[in-house]
Amino acid sequence: MRATGNDHLQTTIDGKCRQRGNNSRHTGKANQDTIYRPQNDANENREQKCDKYDTYAANPAQLAEQRTGDKSRQAENSPGAQVDLPGQQHQGFTNGDNGIAGLTRPAPFGISINSPASFYWFVLIVAAFAFLMMAIFVSSAFGSSLKGVRDQPRRMAALGFNPWLIRWITFIYAGFWGGVSGLLFVYYHKYIHPVSLSLANSAEGLLAVIAGGSGTLAGPLVGAAIVMLLKNYVSAYVERWNMLLGFVFVVIVVFMPDGVVPGVKRLWRRYISRA
Repeated sequence: MRATGNDHLQTTIDGKCRQRGNNSRHTGKANQDTIYRPQNDANENREQKCDKYDTYAANPAQLAEQRTGDKSRQAENSPGAQVDLPGQQHQGFTNGDNGIAGLTRPAPFGISINSPASFYWFVLIVAAFAFLMMAIFVSSAFGSSLKGVRDQPRRMAALGFNPWLIRWITFIYAGFWGGVSGLLFVYYHKYIHPVSLSLANSAEGLLAVIAGGSGTLAGPLVGAAIVMLLKNYVSAYVERWNMLLGFVFVVIVVFMPDGVVPGVKRLWRRYISRA
């Protein structure tokens, strides 16, 4: 039954591709796939399409790399939502709704970071180092290829690059620093609860990236600052702070669709040109 289903899917894909080629010949317009991708690559893509359906959920990185833009960011949140409920139900592993308490902070190089001041400087050093490594990553030759894959993936494939592999490596690299930030989060609270894996918390991170400006290094920092200020400080004075957060997000999307950081840069360049 599995082979029959895949054969039916393959037949459907081949039929659509033949129909697309016929339409392009009749209309005199070349298909975009034939412009930017060699014919052999297109044939290999059709042959591998059925196999990918069986491995979408096997690897979160592969799941996210099947989409681009906002769809990719949404796909990155799905693994956390999938383990949220099991994390609350496995009492022996996560202690259920009680969470894991009594965690201690390490002593890197024999230096205690239990005091608020020492832990602040420790987090600041780690964050600065992470930001520096990301800046080096983006400005490297690999970062240039990543920008090319983001803007013109088909042309990059025609030049011999592997867009999927480039995106996958970037996803793993981003996941590493995401794990470092999660570790700092645990060290800060000395406690972890399965609710940290909830869709609401994942949506806050996604909202911060979109509000600050995706595709920039400073954008997520600015977006996270906006979300945290509204969540930790404004919520003490405004009961429905979630509504206020939604309003701020709508204002940013309307007046700065690219995010706060790209929007401010655009306004500054416009001001300089007029001056």
